[in-house]
Amino acid sequence: MRADRTNMRTSSEKKLNILLMSAKVRAGGEAVHVYTLAKELTLMGHRVYLLTSAEDGGMCAELLKGRIFRAPINDHNPAAQMRCIAAIKKIVKESRFDIIHCHGRDSAFAVKCAGVRVPCVFTCHSLSLKTDVFHRALAGGAAMNIAVSGASKQFMMEGLRIPENKIRVVPNGVDPSTLHPLTDAEKAVLQQRFFIAPGSRVACMHGRFDPRKNHVVIGRALAALSPEKRSRLVILCSGSREVPFYNTLVGELRKLGVLSNFRFTGWTYTRDILGMSDLLLAPSTEESFLMTALEGFFMRVPVARSKTGGYEEMKDICLGYDAMDVKAWSGILNELAESEGELYRDMTDRAYDSAMSRFTSRHMTERILDVYFSVI
Repeated sequence: MRADRTNMRTSSEKKLNILLMSAKVRAGGEAVHVYTLAKELTLMGHRVYLLTSAEDGGMCAELLKGRIFRAPINDHNPAAQMRCIAAIKKIVKESRFDIIHCHGRDSAFAVKCAGVRVPCVFTCHSLSLKTDVFHRALAGGAAMNIAVSGASKQFMMEGLRIPENKIRVVPNGVDPSTLHPLTDAEKAVLQQRFFIAPGSRVACMHGRFDPRKNHVVIGRALAALSPEKRSRLVILCSGSREVPFYNTLVGELRKLGVLSNFRFTGWTYTRDILGMSDLLLAPSTEESFLMTALEGFFMRVPVARSKTGGYEEMKDICLGYDAMDVKAWSGILNELAESEGELYRDMTDRAYDSAMSRFTSRHMTERILDVYFSVI
């Protein structure tokens, strides 16, 4: 049946009315995923709407202008939950959706409570959800569930107790169209902006400041190098500094004696920070997939990442280490400090070709559409 429905989509080009639900559309992996999916679905001719808690629609504000509804999805106050349920019922009655795609457990629970007769798909973006009996019940009931990696699927089966036949693995994807190399002129401007001395070798960590992103292990790895090797290395770190962990991180790096090697760039375009880097570092202690690695592949930057969620899907085209293995991270930094020119050119060429066939936003969206058509 699923194959028949997929073939129907291909042959008839049936267009859908789709409601995406997410409380987290301002920043982070879930927000990027929702925006990317909404953009690709729109380009393919589907009509996409968003129900969110964000007052301004977050990253989707311009893309879905006029098609954004608001409700207190992640407010657990009973009165707020009742308002959210009422909003869902009203929206569904007026808009006649073909599918509701819930991102995050709060969204799935609200749809279940609303009791609407529209097929619901749930995507799990986190591996840190509570898994007691009560919280497992919150995510149950979707017609189909999407895991963004094999690790995510395992968590959904073992932690959330969702049957395997109700889960489809659809790895995340990103749009490669803007991820092309910087010009020499652009590099010269950014070298000054990021205070990179001539002859430096540059690694980057691209994401938010959070203990799970494990910046500190890179500080420890740097501290294990000789002063001569450290003097050649610069670590660019993007992300808003207006978060509690930023000051904690600065303090830890200062104690280690490596703070001067780090450049905190604030919110930074992906192309800018990766285009200035010889190596992408991602030592996270927890990931459901790690979309930043895909951006590294498309920018032809070698990726050194932890063996967390999504690693199995890309282990043939990146370097993998245990998150807390200081010696291993120190080893790759030492290799960077000693190197000249591009690192791992063969691997980055393979990674680019592989990512273009497996990890584009269009490929991801096509597979999610297959899930939609399997349940409507």
